[in-house]
Amino acid sequence: MAGGHGLQALPIEGLAARLAGGFLQPIDPDALKSAIAQTLPADLGDLDRIKDLPGFPRAAAATLSKAWTAGLNLTDLAANASPEAASRLAAVAQLEAEVIRRLPPSMCRPADLVSAALRRTSYARVLFGRISVLGRTEMSPVWRPLLAALAAKTNVQWIAGPRHVPSWVHQLSIPVIETPRETPEIHTESCASPRHEALEAFRWVRQLIASGQARPEEIAIAAASPEEWDDHFLALNAMSGLDLHFVHGRKMLTTPEGQLAAAIADVLLRGFSHTRMVRLASLLRRHGKILTALPRDWAQALPKDAPLLDAPRWRQVLSTLTPDSFSDAGDHTPALRELVDILARGLKQSAEIGELLLKGRSLAIWRKALTEGPPEALEVTLMSLRLPDDVAPEASIIWAPARALAAVPRLFVRPHLARLAAPRERRSAAA
Repeated sequence: MAGGHGLQALPIEGLAARLAGGFLQPIDPDALKSAIAQTLPADLGDLDRIKDLPGFPRAAAATLSKAWTAGLNLTDLAANASPEAASRLAAVAQLEAEVIRRLPPSMCRPADLVSAALRRTSYARVLFGRISVLGRTEMSPVWRPLLAALAAKTNVQWIAGPRHVPSWVHQLSIPVIETPRETPEIHTESCASPRHEALEAFRWVRQLIASGQARPEEIAIAAASPEEWDDHFLALNAMSGLDLHFVHGRKMLTTPEGQLAAAIADVLLRGFSHTRMVRLASLLRRHGKILTALPRDWAQALPKDAPLLDAPRWRQVLSTLTPDSFSDAGDHTPALRELVDILARGLKQSAEIGELLLKGRSLAIWRKALTEGPPEALEVTLMSLRLPDDVAPEASIIWAPARALAAVPRLFVRPHLARLAAPRERRSAAA
């Protein structure tokens, strides 16, 4: 970050966990959703009517997270609420208790982290030295007591830049560093399609770097909703050779492990077929638990004109194969028959099927997809999942949602805008 030596960038929850010590940590979003999924068999009162609906773990996780960062005590709220709201609040409080019981002991709610950190504020100056709050326009109420306590023990400053400063920051007498608003130089271009916009963005980036006007870490490309351009940026990034960091993560399906999970979901949702099974077996050879010894050209042993649309037909064909049917003269029929038998268990056994066929990253993807939604929604869920980008953002161009870029702006920014004029005309602006 600006090449600062000895500088550590932490979110406020990371700072609280570091000060609290004892290997405490904030609640991981994936762990929270997994814990919620485990609570579904329990009695959740008023939530029992909706807990089996698709998307409940995601919605419940968002509800709990917002309540925690707002500093709300759900049990007290339920006890003091009106009769109309008390039943639902009591159900959410019951859900919270069940979730906390299933989370690792090291994971703490924000209020618990703050409580533990407040008992150790005497170590703040030694642990952190000067603390700068950078790029924030607001801070959730649960963290404000900790910031006030830190300001009394060490140097704390609020670097607002040209952004709005909340009134409570001034009330805590925290020094504020503001800078006047700038008027950037703006250029606009009209583009025919999302791919054209992405292509022009890469030309703009290459021109800035080649001319010496900017370094990669000074350049950003942004959009309010970047999903429409993601595939084009991914393809052009591979062609250009430029380091591009996807701030919002890369689609899970762009990885081999994601493709393997999608191949299993394809068979479970749509049934057996020659094409689907050949694709699945090819991916399992490289990234799965079984079929690792299967030769690459194994599909040549199958009848060319047989659609093989169900498990009995696959078993019938596999019973006719011998070691001589394969190019390496190995007996791969038992492993293929095992794959057919596992998949024949059906969609309702998705979790068990994943455990039997997958490992490592692909298994983690499969578990996360089943946490996000029911097995019937695997196709949609897998398409929506993202992985953190491995490209280092501190030395690369970034492709980001506008809300993320607003917190850490860069000197050269190219925003992608929605349709402004003719139906097929699109515009990008470079600042």
